[in-house]
Amino acid sequence: MLTLQDLRTTPLIDVIDEANQDLILNWLALEGPASIARFITEQDPSVTFEPNYVGICHLCNDIFTRPDTREVLHANASKARDRIAMHRAFLEAARADKELAGLYVKS
Repeated sequence: MLTLQDLRTTPLIDVIDEANQDLILNWLALEGPASIARFITEQDPSVTFEPNYVGICHLCNDIFTRPDTREVLHANASKARDRIAMHRAFLEAARADKELAGLYVKS
């Protein structure tokens, strides 16, 4: 299970802002766990995954609970940083354009 903050003590907007700055969370949200698994095997071909998973949550659990996969991510995740940051920037720009366009819609 992936936990960021305790919402009883941290405002939701702060949790969202922090998540939007997190490389792994953005990677999961923007490209999914299959992309992360593919990256891991590209970085270290000795790390393998099951041929089939029940669903993406099963794959995600496999990625983030295994010491070998976590080690590869820790050592190499920075190689994906620019691509993921660009993805996030395009998403934010598209959202801003949509919000801006909404200001000009006449009711």
